[in-house]
Amino acid sequence: VQNISGQIMAARESNHGFDRAGILADVMVDEGDRVKKGDILAKLDTRTLEAQNAQLRADLESAQASKNEAQTNLDRANAAYKRSEILKKNGHISQQRFDQAENDLAAAQARFTTANSNIAKVNAAIDANNAELDLSMLRAQFDGSVTKRFLDEGASFGMGGGPMIRLIEDSNLEIRVGLTELAATNMTIGQHYLFNQNGREVRTTLKSIIGQIDQNTRTVTAIFVVNDDQLVIPGSLADIAIKVN
Repeated sequence: VQNISGQIMAARESNHGFDRAGILADVMVDEGDRVKKGDILAKLDTRTLEAQNAQLRADLESAQASKNEAQTNLDRANAAYKRSEILKKNGHISQQRFDQAENDLAAAQARFTTANSNIAKVNAAIDANNAELDLSMLRAQFDGSVTKRFLDEGASFGMGGGPMIRLIEDSNLEIRVGLTELAATNMTIGQHYLFNQNGREVRTTLKSIIGQIDQNTRTVTAIFVVNDDQLVIPGSLADIAIKVN
């Protein structure tokens, strides 16, 4: 029997950072805190964006008012054109007056189209501003624990300014072990296996075996999932007893 050591690792570990430049306004978590996916970890200063958003909302109200006015004028021009059609057909107005009504309708339609276009542009600007506001909040991408806080409030950084919070998924732990090819073929995926950590049993399930031999160690990596409800600390070592011929 040969004892082989493997390191207990979080299934996922990620440095979380902002996707936009800014000044760090608030850090909501500290090292050791547990978070849920979607929790806000930190916020950037958004006062400029919020002012822009307020201005854009005012611009939208103005654009909507212009559209309403353009709609009213279009309705009037359309009604006038229809009356002119009847009068022209009956010979009660000249061609010149009919042409004027037609031109007025075309102009009203153009103004209405422009008003709609302006509203679309303002809405697009609002969407872009809201996206920037959303990027100003750093959210956890998975359930886990904070292991490192890199910056404090007031820090200023550019686009892609580096990590802000390191998060590990410590509720989903794995043990990776390098096995000989023979030992790997004698193991069954889905089977339960016991590890030993300082005299304490750690129950695991074999998740997978990477189907390629490491050219440096001449071993095959086996990944064991640590079963739930066990107090195991990521980064520590655990041993598994492997029968060898």
